Amino acid sequence: MQWADPTVCARCREEIGPAELRYSQRVFHRPLCLRCIEEIEARRGPA
Repeated sequence: MQWADPTVCARCREEIGPAELRYSQRVFHRPLCLRCIEEIEARRGPA
């Protein structure tokens, strides 16, 4: 299965520019927008 539009965050499906997508290896092996990465990592706390 392939993810849909790679410029859309797979978690929140918010349409954002590709420059705002980052791969967060700590969280998911798929692109997330910075907002989602920050939210998840803040909840997890420091590794």
